[in-house]
Amino acid sequence: MHQHSPTKTSQEVAAIAASCSTTSRHRKSQKALPPLFWYMEMGDFDKAADRARRHPREVKTWATLRTKSMADAKVSGTKRLALHHACFKLRSIVPSSGNNDSFIQVCKFILLLIETHPAAAGMRESRHGCLPLHLAAFASCAPRPNEENSGGRSQHSRSQSAASGNGGLSRPPTISTRSNSESTSSSNNTNMTAIFAEELFSGTQTADFQSDPKNNNLKSEAPPLIQPNHPSVSAKSNVMISAKREDAAVKVINALLDAYPKAIRVDSEGGRLPLHTACAGRATPRVISTLITAYPAAARHRNKDGFLPLHLAAHWGVSHPNIAIALLKAYPDSTLGRNRWERTPLEEALCMAGENGRPHQAALVRALRKHPSYWTSPPEDLFRSTALNERLEGPRIVDTDATLPDDTTSLDDEERRYFNSGHSNLIEEESEQSGGLLGLLSPRGKSGRGESDLHHMLGLSTLIKNQNWNSVLRRVEQNPHEAGETLQAMTRGGFISMQGLTPLHYACERRPPLEVVEALIAAWPEAVTTRLQPGGALPLHVACTWNGSLNAIVALTNAEPAACRIPDDLGNIPLHCAAFSGAEAPVVEALLKTYPKSVLARNHQGSLASDIVKRLRHDNRKGVMALLASSKDEILKAHHRRNRSSGSYGAVAQRA
Repeated sequence: MHQHSPTKTSQEVAAIAASCSTTSRHRKSQKALPPLFWYMEMGDFDKAADRARRHPREVKTWATLRTKSMADAKVSGTKRLALHHACFKLRSIVPSSGNNDSFIQVCKFILLLIETHPAAAGMRESRHGCLPLHLAAFASCAPRPNEENSGGRSQHSRSQSAASGNGGLSRPPTISTRSNSESTSSSNNTNMTAIFAEELFSGTQTADFQSDPKNNNLKSEAPPLIQPNHPSVSAKSNVMISAKREDAAVKVINALLDAYPKAIRVDSEGGRLPLHTACAGRATPRVISTLITAYPAAARHRNKDGFLPLHLAAHWGVSHPNIAIALLKAYPDSTLGRNRWERTPLEEALCMAGENGRPHQAALVRALRKHPSYWTSPPEDLFRSTALNERLEGPRIVDTDATLPDDTTSLDDEERRYFNSGHSNLIEEESEQSGGLLGLLSPRGKSGRGESDLHHMLGLSTLIKNQNWNSVLRRVEQNPHEAGETLQAMTRGGFISMQGLTPLHYACERRPPLEVVEALIAAWPEAVTTRLQPGGALPLHVACTWNGSLNAIVALTNAEPAACRIPDDLGNIPLHCAAFSGAEAPVVEALLKTYPKSVLARNHQGSLASDIVKRLRHDNRKGVMALLASSKDEILKAHHRRNRSSGSYGAVAQRA
């Protein structure tokens, strides 16, 4: 028997027609996309360059591309020229191994597009109203180490950077004044290199102490977990800047500025200048310096949320400490500026990544803690070094650190001069040549001649600073009252503490052995509950911030278990500090075991420890996230079980 198919309603027919029309329009838009854009989408920029030379008309053609919003995943059409799309694709380029670097190929292609159609440098794309300069500044970032080829490490001088990777491209003669910017790594007049020295010095000292056979007289029951050195995240070289790529990026920026000089003053959606987009994209130092030189007032410009460029650098991080120096020199008072959420750049940096949660974070925080007058002082006062026989006379408004000449200077030759400068009551009036106290300390924390006499000749803070832990133990044993004295010294965070800095705080900044922590606690137990000002940190906060060993953190929690639930001035409990610094899973587990509910605690920004781990994406985030998730599930299940038991008929009748 023949059955008739049911008739479709008018609404269903209209829906099918609309779907067909949408599909046809999508196919039509795909077919209408010029081949030049298809080559860029496929990543074949050699064919794209050949197509641009043979068909220059496509360089001037506006194309509509389907883009997805990151906020609501809404797909919309964006109109761009080839120059916009090439600058946009520059950030997503995956570096290739070998001599043909894809990043440099794209830069050459962008220069070709500018030469073919210079007027495109002054035209906006339709999505965010960005000029090509905004997009190129945002894309001129440093890759991660697994994306970096072995031959592209940054050179440590401006001449090496300029000489490498020219690729037949010559800088236009009209931009010579803009090209006189700071080099990537060479920093003759800055204290940031001294900060690098301290981070490397502290890590090497710890490794040498753990591997020294002379230290066998100390307890050796420590598990193998804490024996390897674990430097802070900010000291790791996980952001590498290729000199060739940076040179190519600067050429692109300069070419765009020559094609449309007003672009440096034009803002995009949200009031963002090219300098804002460069800071948000973690651009390289020479790109930042080029933009500042072209328009110095951009460092004072705020976007619609009240963010200065320095706020954005503090929020997203930097690829090199020289970026913070360049921004602060252009506008020193930016350290005092507050954004829409009433946060200064220092508060923004601490809220996002703590003291050392990102590459170069420690150097960035130390720069942000400087008084604005630090960046306006004369060079002879700002960058002076303290001689070994020079005593510091009285307090200074600006805490000046001695500096190393540049990054290529050997740490062995200069570290003693740095570690005995910028602080009071350190090793003075004696020199190694005269057989004085300096001859008793080796550059790596091992004692030379007269090791047994160091604890008589040097103060406790000096021994802790040089990480001579054997002498620290002898000093505390003979003078236990010194463990309760308040120190006035430069902390590892870059500020001089005038209250609450005990030797236990000072030692926890340098990953001390378990024996040192136990000796300091036994000599003065009140140090465990003493707050460091400014900041309000307990020794447990400090140890979690600067990657303290598992045994040391367990000793601190055993001495005062309540310290795990005490927040600092930013609302961070020790678990938050451990999440910021990328602590290992056993350390996180020990903190959770002492205070399980810490997994549900939020800081003043409203972040859980799991939120911080997700945001910073440390190498061990998978294991730590699994540990935090399981602990959270156990807490919530226990809470639900209590609620069900309290809601039984017996409990209700008893309450009635």
